[in-house]
Amino acid sequence: MKRMKLTKLIIGLSLGLLLMALLAFNGAGYALAACSPGVTEQCPTITTDVIPGVLSVTASSPAAFNVAEGGSNTTTLPITANDERGGSPSTGWTVSLSMTQLTGTSTDTLSTTNTVSLTGLTIGCGPDGCSDTGLTATTCQITTPEAITTDGTTAATVCDTGFQPTTVDQGEVQLNPTLRVAVPFNAVQDTYTSTVTVTIATAT
Repeated sequence: MKRMKLTKLIIGLSLGLLLMALLAFNGAGYALAACSPGVTEQCPTITTDVIPGVLSVTASSPAAFNVAEGGSNTTTLPITANDERGGSPSTGWTVSLSMTQLTGTSTDTLSTTNTVSLTGLTIGCGPDGCSDTGLTATTCQITTPEAITTDGTTAATVCDTGFQPTTVDQGEVQLNPTLRVAVPFNAVQDTYTSTVTVTIATAT
């Protein structure tokens, strides 16, 4: 019986010493983690400043589509507004577009008025994320058709966030406006093209 107690005592002491050794080793490890400049060790530092990014916009050409004489059809113009400026509160931004006159392969053209209009807009975050997808400003909603004068200079507003709180409109925001193209019954059958210019600017 005494031998068994002695054995337990020895085992207990051994485990206790092992734990103490591990704790001491861990403490020494943390102590060694600190850099001590000298002949065998140098301690350079890395310093970085986070600075404001830029405000930018990209747009992609939609696929070609058909419009019957005397009818209309719609297409979506993918636009990405990227606001990396940071700041509090956000200064907001305005995305607008202009279009040149729809011109055929010859000299045929479609009217610069009552041919193209903005009829809707969907909004979402891009792959890089954004601070909000609501953008509930009434100036960033298209609920009624907005005619576009296709003279190459007259701009139509797609989305104007205004000066919103910090919880909106920063980061990568995807705007997908719907464009409606209508042609008269006597339009010349041809392939028509128009150059779209998309711009972004700080909201005013």
